[in-house]
Amino acid sequence: MKKIIALTAIIVLSLALCIGVFADERYSIDGLYINNSVYNSGDYEFGIGQAGTLGEALNTEITITQGDKMYILGWFACTDSKVDRLVYRIDEETEYECQDNYRDRTEIYDYAYLFSWVEENGYEKEDFIKSGFGKDLEMMELTGIGNLPAGEYELEIVGKFTDGEEMVLHTYYLFVEERPLNIRDFNAETDKQYFDQILVNGEEKANGNEAVAALKALIDGSDGSVNTITMYGWFGWVDAETAFGDLLDSFGYVIDDGTPVFDKSFTFAETEQTVLDSNGMRYKTTVDVSGLDDGQTHVITGCVKLTNGDVVLFNRENREAIINYKAPEAPEEPTPEVIATEEPIDTTAEPDNPTEEPANATEAPNNGSEGTEIKNDGVKKGGGCGGIIGSAFALISSAACVLIIKKKH
Repeated sequence: MKKIIALTAIIVLSLALCIGVFADERYSIDGLYINNSVYNSGDYEFGIGQAGTLGEALNTEITITQGDKMYILGWFACTDSKVDRLVYRIDEETEYECQDNYRDRTEIYDYAYLFSWVEENGYEKEDFIKSGFGKDLEMMELTGIGNLPAGEYELEIVGKFTDGEEMVLHTYYLFVEERPLNIRDFNAETDKQYFDQILVNGEEKANGNEAVAALKALIDGSDGSVNTITMYGWFGWVDAETAFGDLLDSFGYVIDDGTPVFDKSFTFAETEQTVLDSNGMRYKTTVDVSGLDDGQTHVITGCVKLTNGDVVLFNRENREAIINYKAPEAPEEPTPEVIATEEPIDTTAEPDNPTEEPANATEAPNNGSEGTEIKNDGVKKGGGCGGIIGSAFALISSAACVLIIKKKH
């Protein structure tokens, strides 16, 4: 009897585990648009999925340009947990929050007779509360996706549940192309721009248009005392309807004809209400000039990058955020001291003036022996054994002549 009870308990537990493991998950990606938040408008649509299980095939490759926006519409649900939120994940590592734009999709349960899987898998009406992401006239934005650097990424659309579980709705291969910069001048018909203050090494040196105009004509850093120059002012729009939103990306600067440098930190957080009412945003752009050491006068120009790719130069007449900066000369490099050293004497080399033979030494006639060479200075070099044999032969010949002469006498 105990064995039967134990076996029954194991079966019940196994069934419970199976039900938990094989909980039904459903989703639908109804639309994925670029730079268009209105569903079914026909522009930049990347596939429509139907309610189905994980792994349903949708378009998998998406190409956007830096600064683009991406919007999504659909829903997801699960039988054993409630919906928490939707996120997107880049390269299976970094998660980003989506726009807080949800709606209930309980009508899926109400019209369950149209969807056989609702009843077959035990869905309840509560499973579809907050399960819809985005609305027809305002799809959910994948916020910040246009800020990704140019490159190739794996983009996962991930549904989160209140119990900590998650489901990957779909995986896309995202190609982000670099947006070409369109550098343009200030346009009084659309732009507003002011330059109110200059700081040098973090200390205020000019405040107000007249003082700023006088100092920006030339900041002399030729003595090497200037490390940073900060420009403080604001930029805005003439048309209130185009002000802010997501048009402003970041403030920056250009040195001479170089590449613009941008930084999110140049956007000054404490913009006063009067500037906000004028459709403007404060900037506080700090330029590091410590690396300029060529003794030349450089032109530093403030600018702003907009999300449409425009770079607006702050060259409004009489309010130009343009500074002339005189750089110091590069420090002279010390001349290295040259220490003369004597070359070691090679004791193995032949002497330049070899010992000459005595002037009255008997010279052997040139008998054609190999290796014998007579130099113009009278010194015989080479010859080896041949020279010795030749000398001995000459002595023997002389002695023989003496004997013959004596014999005749």
